Amino acid sequence: MSKPIILWVDLTVTTRESELSPLFEEYFNIQPCTDDRHPEREFAEKTFAGVCFDFDYPDRHLLRQAADLKRSFPSVPMLLMTLQHSEALAVWAYRNGMLDYLVKPIPNSELRRSIDRVMDAHKLKNGQTGRQLSLSMSDLPNDVPVPSRSMEEKLAPAIFYVQKNFSQRIYSDVVARRCAMSPTHFSRAFKQTFEITFQDYQLRYRIAEACRQLRSPGAAISDVSYGVGFSDASYFARVFKRYVGVSASEYCSMLETTDNEVWLRDISDGLRVPDGAGVHLDDTASRPAIG
Repeated sequence: MSKPIILWVDLTVTTRESELSPLFEEYFNIQPCTDDRHPEREFAEKTFAGVCFDFDYPDRHLLRQAADLKRSFPSVPMLLMTLQHSEALAVWAYRNGMLDYLVKPIPNSELRRSIDRVMDAHKLKNGQTGRQLSLSMSDLPNDVPVPSRSMEEKLAPAIFYVQKNFSQRIYSDVVARRCAMSPTHFSRAFKQTFEITFQDYQLRYRIAEACRQLRSPGAAISDVSYGVGFSDASYFARVFKRYVGVSASEYCSMLETTDNEVWLRDISDGLRVPDGAGVHLDDTASRPAIG
């Protein structure tokens, strides 16, 4: 018997990606939301047993978006997970029809209780004849803390989007929407904040990742270039030499000697890849040019 599907809307910013508990995977097939700004589009093709909104510190815009989805699909049980402990936010969540409000890190006992409630609601819904439910939306209370954010924090979704999707083509207008900015505002803010353009950041990040991958024994330059998002090998070669100062093949040759550690470190420092909001990638010790 196939497991019911739950839609996972990852709205975290201060972590590289949301941490999915094995308990969820035990009971559900997890469907990651492909466009967290428009989760309602996922309902056009599939029926979900539930929805999980995974926040770190949610802002008002994203909370209203969650409430709008609940109002559009009132019979679908929805969970709100967050790092932010707030009684006012919990009250708002329940008033807007959320099945549960969970503060991370979530004890397994609480998580299992929420999963059981989603499963019960799913079974009950399948056994009922269709009926139309309606929900009234409750405004966010004024005492829900909404911390002011620096520009680096506002641009963090762009940084993390590149970290997750550097191997694919990245459109700046899509990333701008994730930062709740117009493309023009986003481009200007990114340049002013990090002193490089967003396009330059993408190239620097991909070259930094290429340098890391080329350190693996037997790594083929052509495979690495495609793996970090370059469809044109000659373009990769030009960009690599522009930022690193030597060709990729020369870089690989230098890696084979032990007396070039200072030179390699200079390359890493010279790439200057911003990490955004003080949040670093995983395994930074082995990655060049982070920080």
